[in-house]
Amino acid sequence: MVVTRMRLGISSLLALLLVCGCVSTQKPQRREVDNRPMAPGDCVSVLIELPNAQGIFTQSRLLDPSGDVSLLYIGTIHLADLTPPQAEKQIHDAYLAYYKELFVTVRRCP
Repeated sequence: MVVTRMRLGISSLLALLLVCGCVSTQKPQRREVDNRPMAPGDCVSVLIELPNAQGIFTQSRLLDPSGDVSLLYIGTIHLADLTPPQAEKQIHDAYLAYYKELFVTVRRCP
């Protein structure tokens, strides 16, 4: 009887530790949206993700004095005065001539 109570107690303790061990006390990191317009001389990182494991490629470029960057396949594109989300849409639309479906992320270089 003592052994049964001991097993029940240990089982309960293990179950409690298992449940409590799965709870995170950290808050998820929220990434701030960068809504500052880009300017000549800014460094941007452009991430292109293609679905169905076709690939992912990143291009880091400096905006030239005119506010343009040259990207693979699409050539020169004007990004000055655009926010990163606006630049994502412009680059996405330009790449639609080459890919049916893609995801574009634009960030400032660290």
